[in-house]
Amino acid sequence: MSCWLTRSDALGAPELLGEPATRIASGAMAALASAARILGRSLPQGELRVLELGCGALQPAAALRDALGAARVRFTLLDADETMIHRACDALGDSVAAAHTLPLDPAEIAGRLGNARFDVVLSVCAVHPLADRAGRDLLRTICAHLAPRGALLLLDVFRLDGLARELGCAAGELIHQRVASDGAAACGSALAGSVDDRRAGERRAAVEDHLLWLRHDSHMDAACAWRGWDAALLIARRGEAQAGGARWPGEATAGVVASVTDTIGDTPIVALDRLCRGQEGSILLKLEMRNPGLSKKDRIAVEMVRAARRTGALQPGQPVVELTSGNTGAGLAIACAILGHPFVAVMSAGNSRERARMMMALGADVVLVPQHPDSVPGVVSGLDLALVEERARALVVERGACRTDQFEMEANVEAHERGTGAEILRQTGGRLDAFVDFVGTGGTFAGVARALKRALPAVRTYVVEPATAPFLAGGEVTDQRHRIQGGGYSRELPLLDRALCDGHLTVSDEEAIDAARRLARIEGIFGGFSTGANVAAAEKLLAGPHRGNTIVCLACDSGLKYLSTDLYL
Repeated sequence: MSCWLTRSDALGAPELLGEPATRIASGAMAALASAARILGRSLPQGELRVLELGCGALQPAAALRDALGAARVRFTLLDADETMIHRACDALGDSVAAAHTLPLDPAEIAGRLGNARFDVVLSVCAVHPLADRAGRDLLRTICAHLAPRGALLLLDVFRLDGLARELGCAAGELIHQRVASDGAAACGSALAGSVDDRRAGERRAAVEDHLLWLRHDSHMDAACAWRGWDAALLIARRGEAQAGGARWPGEATAGVVASVTDTIGDTPIVALDRLCRGQEGSILLKLEMRNPGLSKKDRIAVEMVRAARRTGALQPGQPVVELTSGNTGAGLAIACAILGHPFVAVMSAGNSRERARMMMALGADVVLVPQHPDSVPGVVSGLDLALVEERARALVVERGACRTDQFEMEANVEAHERGTGAEILRQTGGRLDAFVDFVGTGGTFAGVARALKRALPAVRTYVVEPATAPFLAGGEVTDQRHRIQGGGYSRELPLLDRALCDGHLTVSDEEAIDAARRLARIEGIFGGFSTGANVAAAEKLLAGPHRGNTIVCLACDSGLKYLSTDLYL
């Protein structure tokens, strides 16, 4: 195997390598060549886009190019060292489509790559000098640029256990722990379709939304010179990618996703031209009810569970408890069903019955908390929410559960920043002037606003509240008992970054209901109360300061969740 990678060309930094490390990288190179051949058969025909992050090792890139065919591969090169960029361009020749010299900073990389998508990502030692946080941010940036139906290849000196968690692996054996070496298979067999977990040298990591295999042979482990650091081949299968026709557990075949969580996101945007007829400008509505749990909250549910698993706060099989008005609960019921966690939803009895029934149908244990004596039946107030919070905290202790606190977890914001916000930018081509959002936890607004303002500094973002409870705007709260479910709780929201807010709008119950009904009759879009509130607020902007502009908002959930209310009577 040593012929694959010489010590002087291994990582672009020969002084870092002793002979043991050279052997490790050589074994990984053999696996890379094998992976490339399978990848060539798996991905759709046509051009394959490869991101080379850090150009210190050219032999992996050359091996990939040779295995896939020079005419088929197009490299985008990123490196902080201009000399390395020139060296890579000379070595890879016409296969280089673009080359950028810049620091390996996630924000700068994301900005430079824009909306580019890659079938393969190669990286050798690119993140070695980065701090843990920067390394995680860089990994998220890389994953955000994967082709929707592509595959990811990473050849690197990573903390592979942390990398596995970042990509969604279940908690389990640390990747760098030593294994028995009896009868270990050669590294080049790392991509075999059959699995025997008892074979020495093989490591299996269960994956939430796609398959991830990490395999080492005994020589690689025995030779590792850095405690806790390994060089190895990592393959994350996604979407339509197949391995020579063989279907691995949890892997998709052509046109089939591995689980329902793979269908979350990429919701369509509809121009409300009929509703806006006669007005100057347009409203674009993103249909979040097209997610499997019928709401935007599916996005944060999966991300919160993954984040809790990555940090170790949520252990395999441990119950999850969450306060919910029903939408986050439905998303968590789905995520927990897929990932193997019992789920307990704690909800006010004032929320619509359909939400509780849906969560129960999805396997959740639903605990309904009676409303506050001063509340109006069927109308959830901040007083009701306080009672639900108290019960949720008690259940966490009683059941030894993990709390995915949607009002506190940064994963809430990140899900909308990397998902909803990025999708809006891509789907509109950046042609929008304002975004409005009726806030519940504040995570949607913060995430989307962060993504939009990073790309479009001039875009205006507005928080929407009930007319009787403009708490966030600093107005007088005359009545918390509004009818717009899922938000307007008249409380501080830790996730809401006020610096991102350019203004506040209020919507009455009647305005929200009227907008929801018109949306259904005129546009055929069946949304709930908060969807009506968003559209009503957008209409106010279109008739006022944003006349002639394009305004984006969300259809937060489906009207099917409100059939027991008078929303559509």
